[in-house]
Amino acid sequence: MTDNNGQWLAVADAAAILGISPRSVRRWVAEGALQVDRSKRPYLVFVTGQRLAEAGPRPVTPDMTDTVATELEALRAENDRLRERIEELVQERDYLRALSGTLATGQQRLLEARPGRRFRWPWQRTTN
Repeated sequence: MTDNNGQWLAVADAAAILGISPRSVRRWVAEGALQVDRSKRPYLVFVTGQRLAEAGPRPVTPDMTDTVATELEALRAENDRLRERIEELVQERDYLRALSGTLATGQQRLLEARPGRRFRWPWQRTTN
């Protein structure tokens, strides 16, 4: 909803536009500095055109863009490092799966193999 001299906004939206916390918007409503429409959910507050003009768009400063660019590069590097690590782990998993299959096969062969004759200790052996 738009009015001639202002705009009806949700509390969170009004807080974001005015650059204050939602708690401050609610406090301003309680103090009577802002009108509120409680007939709908979420509650709507009326922000006058003068306040909107005062808040205006926030200027983007060069240090903000530098910070964002630096953080973006750091995140891309981290993403690349994590992708490489995932590839290493996939290769290790495949190797371990193959090794486990080989070991299981060898273990099965050992269990199935029966010795041709019974083992006897030297003192149990009889000479004929």
